[in-house]
Amino acid sequence: MTIPDELRRKLEALNRGPLTFDGDGPRPPKRGEKPVRLEDLIQGEIAGAPERPCYRIDRALDELLDRADELTREFRSVWVQGRHALTDEELARDWHDVIEVDPKRLLFLDIETCGLTATPVFLIGTMHLGDDNRFRLSQFFARDYAEEAHLLCHLAEFLRDFDVLVTFNGKSFDWPYLVDRAVYHSVPMHPDAPNHLDLLHEARRRWKTVLPNCQLQTLEYHVCKRRRVGDLPGSLIPEAYHRYVQTGNARQMLDVIHHNALDLITMAELMLFILQGGDLTWE
Repeated sequence: MTIPDELRRKLEALNRGPLTFDGDGPRPPKRGEKPVRLEDLIQGEIAGAPERPCYRIDRALDELLDRADELTREFRSVWVQGRHALTDEELARDWHDVIEVDPKRLLFLDIETCGLTATPVFLIGTMHLGDDNRFRLSQFFARDYAEEAHLLCHLAEFLRDFDVLVTFNGKSFDWPYLVDRAVYHSVPMHPDAPNHLDLLHEARRRWKTVLPNCQLQTLEYHVCKRRRVGDLPGSLIPEAYHRYVQTGNARQMLDVIHHNALDLITMAELMLFILQGGDLTWE
């Protein structure tokens, strides 16, 4: 967050010294630091025609996660055996719709935006089982504000290959946000997602009285048994993107892209945990 000069002076007076930046949030570029393009930091491709470009990053999950093969095997087998661990009473209608489809027709989705309402979406992260039966991540990135419309066009085309959308708080935030931005740019996108499974709804139904909260990183700690270190907090991502557009320096965008990928991985692990009949207790 940019602090107005007058407020900064008052805070510095109370602090008896200059304010310093703390944590992993956006920082002013170092004097003399040369901007680095995103294309030079992470391998990807320019998606779309020259007049409709955005940057697309495609990777196999095993490039990010050591246990990717194990996760993929477990995820595929849940459609054969693991799903039977849940009784009909435990499966909401949404879950019945999910487990009846080919797992390759299921798409995890998570977005990064410049704010909570009426601001650009600049990163759309997706993950799915590829033809090689490996999880693959496809992340679509707008390198400036003008590429947002192209980002949405590519998503609309990409969605045609999938029957089920899996999100975390996507029914309330991600999908309505994408539809609103599509309307703003006159991009054809159906207002209703494919069959949509929102994992936040299921987490609240199961664990709202068990866990301190049902935020994704809380579930990540209790389900995946890991805690993020050095992660860029979601509240600081909009400013990091604005700074990138202003300076052309993409160094911190690597942190944002990694944050987005971790969210997708956690969603897949959470879904697997539920389908295998896992339960939680808060210690």
